[in-house]
Amino acid sequence: LIGKDFWQEFPEQVGTATDISFRRTVTHQESLRFEYLDPKSDRWFEIASYPSTENGVSVFFRDITNRKVNSEALRLSEERFRVALKQSPIAVFNLDRELRVTWIYNAQAALVMDSIASPAEGRSVAEAFPVGLAVRIAGAAQDVLRSGAGSRFYHTVDTESGTRTYDVTIEPLRDAGSQVTGITGAMIDITASK
Repeated sequence: LIGKDFWQEFPEQVGTATDISFRRTVTHQESLRFEYLDPKSDRWFEIASYPSTENGVSVFFRDITNRKVNSEALRLSEERFRVALKQSPIAVFNLDRELRVTWIYNAQAALVMDSIASPAEGRSVAEAFPVGLAVRIAGAAQDVLRSGAGSRFYHTVDTESGTRTYDVTIEPLRDAGSQVTGITGAMIDITASK
């Protein structure tokens, strides 16, 4: 490619985001970064363009196909998880080390959550769950944070619709380095099976 006109060598790029970005780098002396799917190779690239001497462009390509494929696989996996969980009697939640709710999903599945009018994110365990259940979750969560080992218990709650029984699991939430960063919990309504 040395000494050749890029646009003559790659005429399919004329008018694309690549073309626009390279020309903008030259005319505005602006560094740009973007992602590009090459239709010929079906590979994704992260492309960075920087102004260089004599109205030129320095371009760096990085193949990010694996990252894109993994990201899409994760998105599909999460979507399958959401669809499966939505139809189940399971509520799932995460707590930080201070026992504040950082994420909750399918709270409606656990009828005990009916009394909560707004999403529970940001609330403490005591604010997010009924009193008796909150005490048990907090106690189990503290034990899990100390030991790093999961915990499981059953809890019964009296509601307007009757007595409900829950199977509650509390597990450590770990980062990529296996450090415990919080708690993940699941609450399953087992009233019918009881």
